[in-house]
Amino acid sequence: MDAWWSYRPEDLVLYTDVTWYSLLASYHRTYWPWQLLPLMALIATRLLPSAMRPYRGNLLALLLAACWAWVAWAFLHRVLAPVHWIADAYAVAFALQSLLLIAVATRQPLALHPDRSLRNLVAIAAILSGLFVLPCISVFDTRDIAQTELVGATPDATVLVSLGVVALFATRHTWLLLVIPVLWCLVAGVTAMVLELTAYWLLPLAALLVLSTRRMPKRSRGLGGGVSRSGDSRN
Repeated sequence: MDAWWSYRPEDLVLYTDVTWYSLLASYHRTYWPWQLLPLMALIATRLLPSAMRPYRGNLLALLLAACWAWVAWAFLHRVLAPVHWIADAYAVAFALQSLLLIAVATRQPLALHPDRSLRNLVAIAAILSGLFVLPCISVFDTRDIAQTELVGATPDATVLVSLGVVALFATRHTWLLLVIPVLWCLVAGVTAMVLELTAYWLLPLAALLVLSTRRMPKRSRGLGGGVSRSGDSRN
């Protein structure tokens, strides 16, 4: 048996792009139209009444926890594991991320500060990429809407949205919630590159930008209406 370092990325991906898109199509046919619910629920959080807005971050975290748990079981374990030897390990990682999101969301308030800092603009770009950009690229690749990636239904879109939402949290220890998404971005990027998918660069780039801007201070409004820099970089 060859040593592990002698393997190339393509030796570890035991399926083709045709197989990948066939799996997506079969998966979406099985659960249609329920896979649209996470997308609609996440968008609906923007319409919360003012009394509930302080809890928006916690609600988002719990919604994403449900998304990660569903993807772990329904997609990675039931759909991908039969054709990919390591998919069940991915499912365990996704389940762990779900538990982490629940733990954080139920133990502390998760404030969101969507100001105009570069850090938050990158976070919002990651969210929009998961909600809209990645699905559009998938449709462009396949010419078939049934083979697209959707947040809460498939891994990559779920990770992109989670990456952006977690980057918006203004609380301590949220870096714990970035570890698994960032690692998945690397795995997904390598896998997509091997499969020669158009969006192979999207997740690694999102992870790089979120991490590189994470320590930047947020901007806050001064007493006179001007913008001042906040030195709080606890998260």
